[in-house]
Amino acid sequence: YNLVTTGYGRQTETETTDLVSLQLSSAGVLDTTWGTNGLVRIDVGTFGDNSRRLVVLPDRRVMLVGGGRPTSTNVDGLVALLTADGKPDTTFSATGWKTFNLGGPADFLWSVALSPDNKTVALAGINGVGTAPTPPSANDDASLLILPVPQ
Repeated sequence: YNLVTTGYGRQTETETTDLVSLQLSSAGVLDTTWGTNGLVRIDVGTFGDNSRRLVVLPDRRVMLVGGGRPTSTNVDGLVALLTADGKPDTTFSATGWKTFNLGGPADFLWSVALSPDNKTVALAGINGVGTAPTPPSANDDASLLILPVPQ
């Protein structure tokens, strides 16, 4: 078996974070056939992006979820779909990823679950209010996004 990871990182101190994924063999060795030389790196808009969870679909494609920053002042929920060899799935979108505006300036998808019939995914996240001063009644509302599994 192989172990697929998701998270975020950067190559140099001057870069913003990007969504990253690695695949390791059962022996813990980097699988250099995954993505590009063993690494998948997704940059939404040259601002900070990251991923927190993944699910492996029945056809071995991998769905990564988190937050993508299309502009410096906005974060949207992010879903990236990778082929079984870690390449962006361009049948999902031209880039292999999509952002979802959940209604706030700091939206984020925290988790993903595949339905028992393998036909839908449930994505849990927040409609984030961000860090700017907000009225005392403002809070981060929960969001649930149900999507059909991309074919």
